[in-house]
Amino acid sequence: MNIANRLFKTSVIYFIGQVFTKLISFILLPLYTNYVKVSDYGYYDLSISLLSVVVPVVFMEIWTATLRFSLERENDQGKRIVVNNSLIIASFFFLIYFALYSLTSIALNFSQSIWIFLYSITWVLQLIYLSVTRTYGKNTLYASSGVISVAVNTFISIIAVFMLNGSISALYIGMIASFIFQVIIIEIKLPVLRNFKLDDFDKTLCIELIKFSLPLSFNSVINWLLEGCNKLIIVKMLGSVANGIYAIGNRLSTILNLLVSVFLLSWQESIFRLTDRNEKKIIYNLGINNFLKAIGGCLVILLPLISVVFPYLIRQDYRVVYGLIPLLLLSIFANALCSVISPLFAAEKQTKYSFYSKIIMSMTNLIVILSSINFIGLYASPIALITANVIGIIVQLKMANKFIEITLKINNIFFFIIMFIIATCFYYYRNNLLNIIWFFFSLIIYYRYMKDFIHGILNLVLNQFSKRKEIK
Repeated sequence: MNIANRLFKTSVIYFIGQVFTKLISFILLPLYTNYVKVSDYGYYDLSISLLSVVVPVVFMEIWTATLRFSLERENDQGKRIVVNNSLIIASFFFLIYFALYSLTSIALNFSQSIWIFLYSITWVLQLIYLSVTRTYGKNTLYASSGVISVAVNTFISIIAVFMLNGSISALYIGMIASFIFQVIIIEIKLPVLRNFKLDDFDKTLCIELIKFSLPLSFNSVINWLLEGCNKLIIVKMLGSVANGIYAIGNRLSTILNLLVSVFLLSWQESIFRLTDRNEKKIIYNLGINNFLKAIGGCLVILLPLISVVFPYLIRQDYRVVYGLIPLLLLSIFANALCSVISPLFAAEKQTKYSFYSKIIMSMTNLIVILSSINFIGLYASPIALITANVIGIIVQLKMANKFIEITLKINNIFFFIIMFIIATCFYYYRNNLLNIIWFFFSLIIYYRYMKDFIHGILNLVLNQFSKRKEIK
């Protein structure tokens, strides 16, 4: 199967798995903004942000190493050995995590400590199981289990929010239940624990997995400094209410995040399989530049839609977030472009370069937000992220060119900037009719601009359908 077909098929499957998660997150906004206090939602968002750095560091992001090393194994036995050694490493890390969390919980006596612990452990299990589904090419299972887990999360969250009178415990409970259900579904279809054999322990392989994972765990710290710590700074300097507003603003960006995360999942899996140097150069450049155009187009088209639906989704207490949305979307765009370059270092087993670039980005982010938050409030965070990611893109391209030539097409960047400025002007004018007109106009413009790319995708779709008909 060629790279385009594989990328398309995996993207479609991951889209199905991710779309319900992101859309439900979007649809539940009225529930959260009407029944959960702004300060409580700010606390919940901060706790998840802190877990996003602590968990990958303690567990050394072993799930990424599982996928990377298992994809090199051609038979199921080889993949099973990688998975089992990863589970052994994860079990050891769990003991460390349990001890550290218990001591921290006793010392700080923070709110919701039991739910936060259960969230973190079930999340780790889910991440490991999801990497195993990708290891064995069970992408349909990845997607279908995700759809079911989202349904569970939605059902339990709605009930819990009402039963617990808007307590944030409901948010943790909904996510924990969804993680557990997804793990159970995968285990039923794809035995992970049932195939576990302690005899598969391989000291050399474990060392290789840890050596690969170590820079990734540091990357998690840097990633948190690049974004997660902004939430901590907001809480400390502006309060939990401000962070709750900021969190809702990020929720409104879930559709763009959906498209980015879907592509990155399939992109990572596809480029990890490449071996030919010339093919890598062609695919890397084609993928990155088409990604730039596609995500840029989605941002420009999405902005007028958010303007129109905003009053129907967001309660009055949260509506000050409206002005932040264009900058938040732009920060996601810049981060997405940086994120599509970053996996090249893992594909080339040069993760140290990713680490170096992230250090520069995180320091830039901290300097900008700390120096500006007292003057421009919440706007400091997306501006800091945009600045950091733009610098990161430049640094990563320079580093990537040490082993393979990557070039961003300047005309694509200028076209996006012009379209984004126009879309932002209409957005802030807050006229529904103008925003609707701009929505359809930008659709036409981007169709003409990306006609070859869109037709290529449509041809892939038609080819897939024709192949299925032939099989039948």
